[in-house]
Amino acid sequence: MRCLARQGKTVMTAAVASDLATKSRYFHPAFSRDDRKLEAGWNKDSYGILADMPVDRGVLVPCSDSAATWVAEMPDELRERFPSSNASRQWLDVIQDKRNFADLCVQLDVPHPGFFLIESDEDLAAAPIEGLSNWFFKPSNSRAFLAKYEKKAIRFTGRAEAEALWKTFSADEITVFMQEYVPGGADQHYFIDGFRDRHGVVRARLARRRTRIYPPDFGNSSYCYQIPIEDIDPAWQSLERILDKTEYRGIFSAEFKYDAQRDEYRILEVNARVWAYVEFAAWCGIDVCNLAYLDALEQDVPFLVDKRPGAGCVNMYRDYHAIRGCPKSDRPSVYAIAHQWMIARKTLFCWDDPMPALVWAFRLMVARLKRLF
Repeated sequence: MRCLARQGKTVMTAAVASDLATKSRYFHPAFSRDDRKLEAGWNKDSYGILADMPVDRGVLVPCSDSAATWVAEMPDELRERFPSSNASRQWLDVIQDKRNFADLCVQLDVPHPGFFLIESDEDLAAAPIEGLSNWFFKPSNSRAFLAKYEKKAIRFTGRAEAEALWKTFSADEITVFMQEYVPGGADQHYFIDGFRDRHGVVRARLARRRTRIYPPDFGNSSYCYQIPIEDIDPAWQSLERILDKTEYRGIFSAEFKYDAQRDEYRILEVNARVWAYVEFAAWCGIDVCNLAYLDALEQDVPFLVDKRPGAGCVNMYRDYHAIRGCPKSDRPSVYAIAHQWMIARKTLFCWDDPMPALVWAFRLMVARLKRLF
């Protein structure tokens, strides 16, 4: 929303009232909001809301997996009026579905973690848990799992614990799979973000390396920084094979983890949509939102290059807790942390639009006080 508005475009956003986006100076509701319809998710009924919008034409930029699928399934009569630079439904089903994505990686000889889909007691019984180490449960629907358990994934030790967790997931109607944990710390995570246009040309790439993460193992980056993409060329070659095979179009962000034991970058996932650090990418000169806008309108899409080598991005709240959780011998100095925080791009706060960050901080304080009292 900020990226497009700063380019001088009129931005209209579909968001429920509790979304921090609604607190931004750049927020304009896409339509007279009906939170119940929005919270029900993107479905066929939502196309009617879109058709009734008081605009002649507009570009759609999906910000979630479900919204990307919704755009890909849009009726032809709306597609001309509301174009989008988006992957096809056929390939979204492959990229977003963990089992299909694992099969694609095998087909293309792309290194990836081991995978077992668990849909029944029989699937769990057939999984060779006794012979596995460093495996964990991960959800098919990350948002529902996080809302229910406040975690992105859950480790287990042995069959008894795995069966107990599976019973909980089944009772809550949560679909999960077992995935291998790639050894290595937070600093072994790498990301490649970018944009591929309607002609199959990659117009922009940005490589990042994670430094710290919170919560540990299955959290989100608390501090990451830009690196030359040439440093992780094997990872880019793997991603390029996936983009070519899927005839990909649009914004993408892929996550890898370097496995030192195998000396390979193992791909974890590809986000076929806007991702959390898209504003950081724009700050570095890689404004993929603007590229998506131009491509959707079938205009010329320029090549972009990064302009801030080594630039950092920090979520100070997460990073504070990440640093506190480090052994004292591994903690950076106070000076180093202060320097990183001072020059890094903040994930939520910015001087020209401070209100979302202030509202978030207020909500956090209220939640803490409620728990305390």
